[in-house]
Amino acid sequence: MEYKKYEIWHDEYKGDDSVNEYWHGILFIPLENKSLILKKLKLIRDEYKVDYANEVKFGGCLSSSKRSRIIYNQLQLFTHSLIVKSNKANTVLYNRDGKKKHNKDFTHFETLNDVWGCKFVLMKIPDNHEGMEKYIATYADRVETTFRFALRGGLHYLFDSPVIITGFHFDGYEHHNRRIDKNRIIKGDFRKHVTFAEDVFIDDKQRKDRDENTKMLLSIVDNAVGAITAKMKGYEDP
Repeated sequence: MEYKKYEIWHDEYKGDDSVNEYWHGILFIPLENKSLILKKLKLIRDEYKVDYANEVKFGGCLSSSKRSRIIYNQLQLFTHSLIVKSNKANTVLYNRDGKKKHNKDFTHFETLNDVWGCKFVLMKIPDNHEGMEKYIATYADRVETTFRFALRGGLHYLFDSPVIITGFHFDGYEHHNRRIDKNRIIKGDFRKHVTFAEDVFIDDKQRKDRDENTKMLLSIVDNAVGAITAKMKGYEDP
């Protein structure tokens, strides 16, 4: 039985001060297409002359024309990565600034093709884990527990062929007051088409300590979580 190798990329979202909630965003990236995704992310940044190491987060992007165009292209790439039918796998990227709009210039700067095999899970915990306070567990324990629920659901219901998880990437650990516990997030029984590599790793360094490739991939998860939650909440785009 041949297993397809995947890495797990995670980001969280807690909303603003008016809500008490927590969202897990989990992007499953196949190792065979990781370098291709990075190549396309770099191409987008080259188009906008943005350094590879710069943070390009969803928050606040709707008030900036250039930044919103970058985010839009990154979301186009994210959406393309989830396409499952090859005859639908064609996505065109534009950078229509004011000059191009004035000149009615509709030329694109890149076309994305082929099925990339990514999967995505978004899970909301409405009370930010307060309902779990009756259990003797730290906040980090609770977050890891709900992450495991989201992970298990994604692996069981989004995949029907054998997969092996080689590593996890989290957007830092300091806000949880301890490192991510690998044993807690992968414990329990998974269906037979799911396995974890013997040397499965966890990278939970703070963003400032990451290399540029990792920062770009984490930004994609941030963009996806920010955009989808904004859409679900009905935020207006100015």
